[in-house]
Amino acid sequence: MRRLFVILGIVLIASTASVAGAGNVLRINRVDVSHAEPVLKGFLSEYCGFAVYVQGEGYLNITVHFNRDGRIVRESYSSPGAFVTYSAPSSGRSYRFPWMPREEFVYPGGAILGGSAEYRLTGMIVKHPGVPPEAGLIALTGTVVAFAPDGAPIVEFSDADFEAAIVRGRSNDGDATADAICAALAP
Repeated sequence: MRRLFVILGIVLIASTASVAGAGNVLRINRVDVSHAEPVLKGFLSEYCGFAVYVQGEGYLNITVHFNRDGRIVRESYSSPGAFVTYSAPSSGRSYRFPWMPREEFVYPGGAILGGSAEYRLTGMIVKHPGVPPEAGLIALTGTVVAFAPDGAPIVEFSDADFEAAIVRGRSNDGDATADAICAALAP
């Protein structure tokens, strides 16, 4: 089984207790999702033969919709103006692209333990130099398996859920992408 947690777990969802009335919407804007320090990409560093780091910077906007019973029926995430930067200190080279396309969880009838969760990711996913951008739609259905202490649903996707996923758009071969990253950052 694979488990996918809601980005940030809606860190501020605890405040929804007073907001989650009949058909309410909670908007949380400009949640800082920047990484304090670049993260070493072990596989890419080994593949390229030099240290490759990734760092995210920017803000996340979160919108949570509730039904009349106060259950979450939809969560959406966007990150306008946020970026991912790949860098190699040995060459001093780097590049960046917009971070995270639109992401959405839909809970038909409201998020309940054992209930279904429909996940959709739409837009440009990554853009490495030298290869076309990876963009499109990824959609799959999972199950709400728990709730975080802050009230955010935790969704689990089985291997079968991943196999049944709808994937439309453009994706690149993993080796071609790794080669492009190495070429863009090479000393």
